[in-house]
Amino acid sequence: MLRTLIKQGGTAQADLMHKLVWMTDEEREQTIDDFWNDVGEDLDVPENVVDRLRTMRPVLPADLMAAQLEAWIDLADLVRDPVFRDAVRTYLQDIWSTPETRVLVTEPFQDFMHVSGARLVEELLAAYRAGESPRSPWAQQAVTRFMEAATALSDTPLTPEVRNRMADGYRQIPDIMRQIAEEEATSESPVYDDAHGRYLSLVALINGTATEEEHDSMPYAWIADAMRAVDPPAP
Repeated sequence: MLRTLIKQGGTAQADLMHKLVWMTDEEREQTIDDFWNDVGEDLDVPENVVDRLRTMRPVLPADLMAAQLEAWIDLADLVRDPVFRDAVRTYLQDIWSTPETRVLVTEPFQDFMHVSGARLVEELLAAYRAGESPRSPWAQQAVTRFMEAATALSDTPLTPEVRNRMADGYRQIPDIMRQIAEEEATSESPVYDDAHGRYLSLVALINGTATEEEHDSMPYAWIADAMRAVDPPAP
């Protein structure tokens, strides 16, 4: 595998790839630390943003596959690139500097997004994968637990009106994501896929984990139907 990559890249590239492949675990960790130290320096975002992003790092398995090796070489080369570092820094600054996004990095929101809320979403998706109707008792119990936990973050009671607003929001997500993708395609500023998204996709490939680019497979319409409050019986 390495011989094939060397043939494709010339002598200088071969030397670099050889160094990257034979790095010790400590050297790989230091490479990623150097990247995040530089990206996070003087970055005007909440302090725990970079700390949390820093934990998303590659771990090369003992039985390394060819695709994982190529991904590590790409990543190690990329995180050394000052242009890429600037792109990630600019992207994070743009995303996390607004008041609306700063509240998302507080501990309650982070715990919900990555721990408690993630478990509740999995319970809801289990009902979907099992072929349940969004109005089935299983789906309704799961979606209600999820919505109660989500609204509790802002001390908002889960009323029928709130359920319907959340349902409308979920139903609009695919259109919003398409709009964002179209805007990013014409943007002159660093965008997710070319900045932090590129880093995460390579880390996911190295670690053999699913990426976060599975929005198209999320059953937003089904979830929206589950969220919607039951209409009261006609008088």
